[in-house]
Amino acid sequence: KKAKEMQPGNDLNRHVTGQSYAKQLMKDMEEKKAKEMQQRQERIAAERRDEARVAREAMELRAQVQAEVDKQRQRHALVERREDMLKAYNEKNTQVSNVRGGGGTAGYFDRRLESQPTA
Repeated sequence: KKAKEMQPGNDLNRHVTGQSYAKQLMKDMEEKKAKEMQQRQERIAAERRDEARVAREAMELRAQVQAEVDKQRQRHALVERREDMLKAYNEKNTQVSNVRGGGGTAGYFDRRLESQPTA
């Protein structure tokens, strides 16, 4: 036998009165509102967690960038120190060479040419 559907006036809903129907309807509406409110709060909490994660990752990335900038500054300072040391070394060797009577390689060849007998 086919089950009867609830329709106004049939035996299945004879116990439903206007008052109980209104109560059930209000209960259903309250449950729906409560569920929507819970979903909204969950969305807000998820957004806050996501914002916190993004802020944390941004801070980590800024720290990585700063560390890389610091390393680059250290490398640059090292290059400058080495450059200064090389300049000082070259100036010292040039002075020693001049004291010995010549300006490096060019001075050596000039002295060799001068010491050769002329024809």
